[in-house]
Amino acid sequence: MKHATLYRDYGLNQTLGHFNGYDGLKHIFSCKTLELPWLNNKENISCIPGFGSKYLVKEFMSPSKGKCYKFEYVIDRSYIEIHVGNFVDDILGCVLPGEYFIDIDNDGLMDVSYSSRTLCNMFRAMGDEFYLTII
Repeated sequence: MKHATLYRDYGLNQTLGHFNGYDGLKHIFSCKTLELPWLNNKENISCIPGFGSKYLVKEFMSPSKGKCYKFEYVIDRSYIEIHVGNFVDDILGCVLPGEYFIDIDNDGLMDVSYSSRTLCNMFRAMGDEFYLTII
């Protein structure tokens, strides 16, 4: 099965990440990610636990976000997704993929660019399920 790592840089208002996908030892995909800050895994205001956590991530058809990925078995949380979005205000605990970081709306916070295209490329590279380790 394919696998990925997510290296996080925790901040007070957001968490920036670097996602790298692999098929065996071969690197097949990379992108940037945007998440909420770490606030003790509180629902809708915190990113999910990291620190070496490993999750199964599967394709999911979200009623509100469309085709996305969903994290399985997140402690004390449900419906944590990797879905399209650009701004930290687009997140309720999920992960947004993008090509690079940029402050699109000039609010002093980093956003992610080209999220839709990045998610499509992630599906092409990673398939419908993979394991993700957060570092």
